[in-house]
Amino acid sequence: MKTITKPIPLYFILGFLFFSIPNANAQLLKKLQKKAEDAVERKLEQKVEKETERTMDTILNPNEKSPTKKTPQTNQGGSTNKTTSKTNETQQDVLNNENLSDNLEIYSKFDFVPGDKLLFFDDFSQDFVGDFPSKWNTNASGEVVKMNNIEGNWFEFKPGHGIYYIPDLKSLPEDYTIEFDLLTSGIDGQTSVAASLEVILSDNSEFNYGSNHYVQAVIPFCQYSIADIHLRNFFNRANGDINSNITADIRKEVLNQPHISIAVTKNRYRLWVNETKYVDIPRMITELNVLNYIKFHID
Repeated sequence: MKTITKPIPLYFILGFLFFSIPNANAQLLKKLQKKAEDAVERKLEQKVEKETERTMDTILNPNEKSPTKKTPQTNQGGSTNKTTSKTNETQQDVLNNENLSDNLEIYSKFDFVPGDKLLFFDDFSQDFVGDFPSKWNTNASGEVVKMNNIEGNWFEFKPGHGIYYIPDLKSLPEDYTIEFDLLTSGIDGQTSVAASLEVILSDNSEFNYGSNHYVQAVIPFCQYSIADIHLRNFFNRANGDINSNITADIRKEVLNQPHISIAVTKNRYRLWVNETKYVDIPRMITELNVLNYIKFHID
């Protein structure tokens, strides 16, 4: 008797938000300007405090001489202590530099700014469970589902070769953001580098990458080793300058409903997984106003 084994299907289930960001740069500049003003204000406050302390010391201790003008003191052995304040300052500077090197850390921040004008939104609440969502198109199949421990409706992508899922969004501006939540099922320690979700910005709404222009980001779901986020641009029917693999250990994140954020600002392309930015390419999009559609593809 033969035993037939059936592979566990790998599903990608999404909840969606889309925004445009015409004022994002202005908002970011305002935040940076405010931080700079705060820093200057703190410096001034510190300077005033030091001057006030020095003045108070002079008033309360009028007979006490400045530390830099102390008369050389003679110890019991008759030798003179000639240590100057300049030498003390130099030693302190060395100590400060050593402490800075020992405690050096790298700081970053979550600088994603969502848009303020809604272009497309779908939480699948208007669709019946089991139906294909009304605001999407595909060349295969998919359905709206509910999860036993997570609220709301979710869109389940069915596995298969050459399948594309395309939201009904007919044009994109030069500046916009994309956000979605992601659930995965069927992933375990043997999930290979072939398991991934591709987010594609395309010049057409057909079931392919694009006719003449597209930009591709591949989010890995590999579990048995650290995989890469793959980036590629393709313009004027030729491979572009970008064909990169960015090492990103997001194995835990993809198992725990990650939030994906993408920001396009003219030529610039950025991508975050939760609050960590993995991609920031200043000239990813070489031809403006040609990528008007968003597509999703499963490997």
